[in-house]
Amino acid sequence: MLEIEVKLEIDDIDGMRQIILKNGFKSVSPYTFEHNTIYDTADRQMKKKGCLIRLRKKSIKNREENCILTVKRPPSVPVPSSQYKSREEIESKISNPEAITALLHEMQLDVFFIYEKYREVFKGIDLPIIITLDHTPIGNYIEIESSPELIDQTAIKLGFSKDHYLTDTYYDLFFKHPKSKENRFMQF
Repeated sequence: MLEIEVKLEIDDIDGMRQIILKNGFKSVSPYTFEHNTIYDTADRQMKKKGCLIRLRKKSIKNREENCILTVKRPPSVPVPSSQYKSREEIESKISNPEAITALLHEMQLDVFFIYEKYREVFKGIDLPIIITLDHTPIGNYIEIESSPELIDQTAIKLGFSKDHYLTDTYYDLFFKHPKSKENRFMQF
């Protein structure tokens, strides 16, 4: 599936949640803790190719809810504008993260980066738009995922312009942040 998105940095999570809800979006996933582990080869071939393998463990109130294995790669047909991040994405829920971790290690993939965040997910009631509200150790962000046209319309409704768009991954944002000097893992 083709994923097209932008990130936007925000200050006030609660205020943004209210703006999102007032603009016709509904919360479809409660405020959830996510532990994300990115895997790569020792010589970073995945990163060099613009690919990503991620194991995400989600938990609500310290109870593990589910795990998702994600593979992302550059799109076969790129989005015409570099203002949007676009990647092909394949995701699958998994029931045995320990077995998947062992399989990844057998394929010479090791832990490359770990980041944690709290996330709430919203969906458009009438339109195919997903907004995520993310609280991370390096700041607060929303992600808008949809077509470029709907991303632009939604950003305007939420008080943003294209000048605010970020296409960085959390890995990239982490290493641009002053806290990155402390640790290569972005954890609470």
